Amino acid sequence: WASDAEMMEYYLKELDKKEGNKPFMSWITTVTSHQYYRTSSKYYKEYGDLFDENLSSDVRVYMSRLKVVDDALGILLNGLEERGILEDTVIAIFCDHYPYAIKTNNLGEALGYDIDEDNNMDQVPFVIYNKGMEKKEFNQYSTYVNLTPTLANLFGVEYDSRIYLGSDLLSKEYESIAIFADSSWKNEVGYYSSSTNSMKYYTEKEYTDEEILAINEDIALKLKMSSAAIKNNYFSYLNKKLKS
Repeated sequence: WASDAEMMEYYLKELDKKEGNKPFMSWITTVTSHQYYRTSSKYYKEYGDLFDENLSSDVRVYMSRLKVVDDALGILLNGLEERGILEDTVIAIFCDHYPYAIKTNNLGEALGYDIDEDNNMDQVPFVIYNKGMEKKEFNQYSTYVNLTPTLANLFGVEYDSRIYLGSDLLSKEYESIAIFADSSWKNEVGYYSSSTNSMKYYTEKEYTDEEILAINEDIALKLKMSSAAIKNNYFSYLNKKLKS
């Protein structure tokens, strides 16, 4: 895979071509940390010694690649600061999935918890950063469908919330829940497994059968709507209707 550090250097050069002080938005996808995690990797040979030798080799290879991603973020932050625009820039970072190619037992050993339990392997970070922001940590359950509404509201962007399945993570009305592709779901109360039709509780609070059924029906409807929008190219249809 290409070097994310080199990519950020090229990105800054492209940023310099931007006219004046016009606002800008960039979508940057990192690639260096992608599979496969073999010890023949040039990044492992360069950075492998930085990491605990007691960890499995695939985890150490992965971490050596994350070192390059970390370097890339440093290049980006330093470059924005040198150009005097870091304080006026917001950076949102999220991971779209866990590292598939690492054996689950090796990954669980490195993380220190059972990743096979209750879809724990799908825990990935989401960070919103600005140099002047006060640090806050949010522990609500969420998925990537909430990212756009959250950022839109932070920037005061007007949008039609009816065409988004997600909602603003920072709103008082936000309902903390993570919905998985197989219709299972998880929140502070517990984990519902669609494959076994069973509920595992984390607290003394428990749902009634009617409450679980209502949650499942709502999730089934959202997943159906999401699939139908893609299969029927709904947003292309909507765009044509808006123009007419």
